[in-house]
Amino acid sequence: MRAKPGSEGAPADPAGAVLDACDKVRDGVLPALGVRLEDLGTGGSRWKLDDPAVLLREMAEKREAAAAALAAKQAKEVERARKRHTDAAAAAVPPADFFRTTRGAEFSAYDAAGLPTHTAGGAAATAPAGDEGGGGAAAGPEPVAKSALKKLQKALDKQAKDHAKLSAEAAAKGLTVEALVASYAAELAELESKL
Repeated sequence: MRAKPGSEGAPADPAGAVLDACDKVRDGVLPALGVRLEDLGTGGSRWKLDDPAVLLREMAEKREAAAAALAAKQAKEVERARKRHTDAAAAAVPPADFFRTTRGAEFSAYDAAGLPTHTAGGAAATAPAGDEGGGGAAAGPEPVAKSALKKLQKALDKQAKDHAKLSAEAAAKGLTVEALVASYAAELAELESKL
């Protein structure tokens, strides 16, 4: 504090260094002596004598509250990063491969765009699980029902839109889609390691 500005050992911001020293005295030294220093909204301050144990307990509670707020903030950051990574990993699948990779066991044939045209083993794509629908199992693949085809087309369109958005984001950052997803995974791992 006594070094001249510009000399070796002098703080880069002398006013900031004085304020930091004042904060240390207010938060560390004065409570142990039983002195409460309150800042007033008018720019002044007020001094009060109080029980040192009460002041130290209040300081500990403030530190605990600040630590809890920081932990909650970090948890939110991890959840945002996890969602970004999960969404990016799902959007990284090219639309033509979307149903092959996500629901491949349900379908046996696909058109050029990747839209399923036939179910696997003859089970209707719209039938709920466990609904036998009457008689025995079908002998082979059946065409996908029109109502199911509309839902599948809507899902494929959404995947195409998400994939295009992710590809544009990766191109803007000069990365491939896979590299962008990997960077999101690395960011998530880094954030999780800090918890």
